Amino acid sequence: IINKIQKGKGTLGKLINSNTKIEDTINVLNDSFNSLKEILENLNKEDNLVGAIVSKKDYRKILDNLLQASQSLKSILEKIDKGEGSIGKLINDDELYHDLSLIAKGIKKDKLTRWAVKRARKKGLKREMKEKKKSER
Repeated sequence: IINKIQKGKGTLGKLINSNTKIEDTINVLNDSFNSLKEILENLNKEDNLVGAIVSKKDYRKILDNLLQASQSLKSILEKIDKGEGSIGKLINDDELYHDLSLIAKGIKKDKLTRWAVKRARKKGLKREMKEKKKSER
């Protein structure tokens, strides 16, 4: 063992036989410990996600809510992938996409239809403005 230490092998051998001074090694260790202390102190502050979760007594509730939201999102995305619902059909049904594309192209070409769409849009905007004014009163 002493022979290995004298040859500079192992942690103790490297530490003793290193060209760096023990003081330098101690300074590096102190800096490392201070950095670690600062990291841990920052984790206890509520201004970051980890700190907010850890410092709250109801962190388990927060994590449960995140899990529940994640599961709900997964369920919705699975339905979309299966082509269920309006969004699922729009995304997965090529024929529906093609049909809607043809309708849109037809609307662009036909002046009467374009006029009717613009008029309906204007009426809808006017109705929204009236409702907004009523709700502000």
